[in-house]
Amino acid sequence: MVARGVRITNGHVGGHLGGACLLQPNGDDGVSIRWAQHDAFGFYQHDDPRYRAVSRIMGDALADVLRVLGFSVTATEYPGNYIVR
Repeated sequence: MVARGVRITNGHVGGHLGGACLLQPNGDDGVSIRWAQHDAFGFYQHDDPRYRAVSRIMGDALADVLRVLGFSVTATEYPGNYIVR
């Protein structure tokens, strides 16, 4: 994904610049991906509906882009979160 221009973070490091957040899920052969918010959205709290809406919309858009780039993308039970193979 990096070779195709996607900024990667693990959600804990990366300077809070926002971008694709990748995590290795337990027992799965892909990676879990979601959109991480930039600190500019820091005035929204995680339980704020606007924060959740932006995360879902950006996660969905990221999934669409990855599909176009040829990755296999499967939705999880969490809105805006996907498994990428």
